[in-house]
Amino acid sequence: MSPRRLAWVSVACGFAAMVLPLVGAIASVSMFELTTIAVSGSASFPIDRPGTWVLASETRGEVGGETRVGGETSLSDLTLIGPDGTPAPVRAPERAIRYETPERDGVVIGSFHAATGGTWTVRRSGGAGEMALLAVGPDPAEAAVWWLLVPGGLAVMLLGVAGGCGWVAFRASRGRGG
Repeated sequence: MSPRRLAWVSVACGFAAMVLPLVGAIASVSMFELTTIAVSGSASFPIDRPGTWVLASETRGEVGGETRVGGETSLSDLTLIGPDGTPAPVRAPERAIRYETPERDGVVIGSFHAATGGTWTVRRSGGAGEMALLAVGPDPAEAAVWWLLVPGGLAVMLLGVAGGCGWVAFRASRGRGG
């Protein structure tokens, strides 16, 4: 293969190595699917599959096709009730995870394990009748890890190919007299 062609392969692999992690990051962010619910005293929401779910407090969100604004809620104001009627433990996150999109603003305040699907209920004790917005969705962490690891691994491999092709192209062009 000519040095010029090797140089182009090197550039193409280098470009692909830069784009892959970006695609993985965008895909992992898009997996953060939350459903916003309005809560005054209590509200119910469906969970369609077992697993780890996140609970977020939103200051702006879309409920029933309409954008609503609500005050922030802390985890200490909430009680989560499973489909069997028993309270479910909710773990606070190790660090605050804030998010902001054109449709919503919020912060993840906890996560819980749903052993079964069904209708869950959240009760809010604070706020004295004031509406709060909560968002619930599957924890995207496991899927996000794969969306970041696989493209990241491919990017490292492509960087190796780019470096190798670039080096061979450089050495071949120097061997021909420049």
